[in-house]
Amino acid sequence: MNPERVALLKQFVELLKEKPEVLDTPELSFFKDWLKSLGANVPVSQPNRPTENSFSDDSGADETSESEIEFDDEVLPKEPVPDLDMGDDSIEVTDELRERAEEKKCEAMAKMSDGDFTGAVDLFTEAIKLNPQSSLFHARRARMIGNWEAAYRDLQTSLRLDYSDDANEAIKEIEPKHKRIFEHNMKYERKRQEKLEREKRERIRKAREERERAQRDTEKPDFDIPGSGNIPGMDNMFSQLFNDPELMSAIQDPEVMKAFSEVCSNPAAMDKYKNNPKVMKVIEKMKNRFGGGGGGAMPGGMPFGMGGAGFNMPNQSCPGKI
Repeated sequence: MNPERVALLKQFVELLKEKPEVLDTPELSFFKDWLKSLGANVPVSQPNRPTENSFSDDSGADETSESEIEFDDEVLPKEPVPDLDMGDDSIEVTDELRERAEEKKCEAMAKMSDGDFTGAVDLFTEAIKLNPQSSLFHARRARMIGNWEAAYRDLQTSLRLDYSDDANEAIKEIEPKHKRIFEHNMKYERKRQEKLEREKRERIRKAREERERAQRDTEKPDFDIPGSGNIPGMDNMFSQLFNDPELMSAIQDPEVMKAFSEVCSNPAAMDKYKNNPKVMKVIEKMKNRFGGGGGGAMPGGMPFGMGGAGFNMPNQSCPGKI
């Protein structure tokens, strides 16, 4: 006999001594029946607690939310879908590869009996890579994956390779859960796209409002005359006034602005500036712009037609008479 197989058999017998409940697994039902036929005293199986290789779920499985679907965590823990190696089914599986795959399967079964389902999945994955054409390996790994979607994919592969009633029953159990997960993912993706569209429309709306606000600010006049809103042609007159470079240059002179402010506050003060050419030049220009000499008929009644009303020029101010 093959010494390696004898060694594996010894390990299996030791496992049965420590954990006789292993005989209750469906895969070993044939072995259990054979032992009974020999008159062996097989322990009566005890009800097993829910384990990770069970496909049953509780009554709370119908609860869904926008972001998650709740299943029985004690049966199958919620985890991201694992990227399990499905093996290359195009390779030629030799007898040596089959033997090595069987060894990995036995090690995986031992891990499963110890409750190490992660280790069992890893070993079954190694067995699948050695013999990807074994539907049994895919079916057994599917029962221990701990993820509905990955288990469904593994069982589909198992049935594609070789139909078995065991794999068919298992996939029937998890198919409704897989369908719910698929529908939930589609709903979640739809809501995510709708949210992105809403955010995009909001950004466009805000950008449009900002452009309109900036355009309104650009169109605002740079100066304002209190009380002049009802004076016909006032906006046009001041637009022409402040397009005069010579006048604008004179206005920047502190001496001229001081005199102009004083005259605005006290029209009688204009007499003291009659001999000041810079100040009088500005006054004459404004009289000519707004019409009429000799204190003519400019709005407001100031000596040169700007009386009483406060006068605000670009970056300058002239307080009104209080």
